[in-house]
Amino acid sequence: MNAPTLTELSPNDQKFIEKRDQTEKLSRLLANNGYKELSNKFHQCGTFLEFRLSAEGELKLDNANFCKSALCPMCSWRRSRRWRKRLKEGASQIQGRWIFLTLTIKNRPITDLKHSLDQLNQGWQELEKSSLKEFLNGYVRVIEITRSLPPPESNEEICHPHIHALLNIEPKYFSDYYLTHCQWREAWKQSIKAEYLPIINIKAVRHINPRILGEIAKYTLKPGSFLEKYKRDKRRNIVGINWPGTNPDQQKADFFAELCNQIYHRRLISTGGIIKSKLKGNEEDLIGGRGGHSEHGENIQFIWRKQEDEWPNYYAN
Repeated sequence: MNAPTLTELSPNDQKFIEKRDQTEKLSRLLANNGYKELSNKFHQCGTFLEFRLSAEGELKLDNANFCKSALCPMCSWRRSRRWRKRLKEGASQIQGRWIFLTLTIKNRPITDLKHSLDQLNQGWQELEKSSLKEFLNGYVRVIEITRSLPPPESNEEICHPHIHALLNIEPKYFSDYYLTHCQWREAWKQSIKAEYLPIINIKAVRHINPRILGEIAKYTLKPGSFLEKYKRDKRRNIVGINWPGTNPDQQKADFFAELCNQIYHRRLISTGGIIKSKLKGNEEDLIGGRGGHSEHGENIQFIWRKQEDEWPNYYAN
């Protein structure tokens, strides 16, 4: 008889299986295209999960072997969930008004991403101490990276790094310090020392709802962009481009490996001011709520494996 699976004991945890499957597909993509070491890191991620039984009879994750890579599908999903929870709890304790801000710079080759990240970070620091200083109480800021269309007749891989930020501001901003859209664009242009007028988006937020939290706590790079077919979305961002004479899987693997190199030891999400002081928990904790063995029963361990003719799954150990 086969051991019970995770979803048989806890149907609400189907996402673990989906994300583990995505992680394994990414691992195979990398292994098949010359990135064995990077592939092995993802191959080992999330193969062991340990849950404890809560007082309500639910399974709560207590331990796991996550790789904690910023680009791992499993770890990105866990990190996003943890940040959403922390932000929801923290924001509920904060007074004042809210603004959702998106800041962009020109697209650049993926090989130049480190310089783009430097420009974004330095620009943010300049904006914070100049245009924002009179009314900013706190913020959470995340850098997202997407693939974009290359210039005509070019086969360079192009990326589009940009900032999403949720700002907590003094109510007097709307009466004493209000900036028009054009003034925001000019302020960001000056902050990043650009010769062009960058695209920005700004809007007032009435309530911190799930959609706003999703925008802030989103993935650095969506895992699906390496696991789906090549296509172009409504904003002309692309999942990939198949140039004549090239291998699309090799392109995806090359882009991913270079992205890992470019963001290595880079901080892509940060907080400041009152928001930082209100957030609880370690931002690198992908587990949440560790509690040792439960008084309501022994912890249950699940191992990712293939059993007989079944698809790989989490089976109780």
